[in-house]
Amino acid sequence: MADAYARHDVIDGDVTERWYDGDGDELVLLAPHGGSIEPGTATQASTVATEHEVACWTCTARSETDESAFSRFHITSSKVTPEQFPLLDRAYAKAPAHAVSFHGMKQSGVKVGGRANTPLKQRVCA
Repeated sequence: MADAYARHDVIDGDVTERWYDGDGDELVLLAPHGGSIEPGTATQASTVATEHEVACWTCTARSETDESAFSRFHITSSKVTPEQFPLLDRAYAKAPAHAVSFHGMKQSGVKVGGRANTPLKQRVCA
């Protein structure tokens, strides 16, 4: 991330949370399944955040056991809460107008989900 960002890390065993403060409160980027859970997602989110100087929260995990990081650490997005991930509370505190969450998938391409209206999703894809 750019030097202008204040980076705060919380490391707990094989899981690392990172928060990067960005300018403004319009947008926060999230990557809840980074590292070896859904490879590349945390890197993508932090790269976009750097380019646009917006806030970003990532959670990465690795597994040094025979069990995959996906099997050990993947939880559904609806269960990702500030109670479980202390730095995520900073994203809530910003009260952004928009949040974009990065997720991996087996198919190629990009899908835009969430509760945003269709015109906004179409603008994101453009």
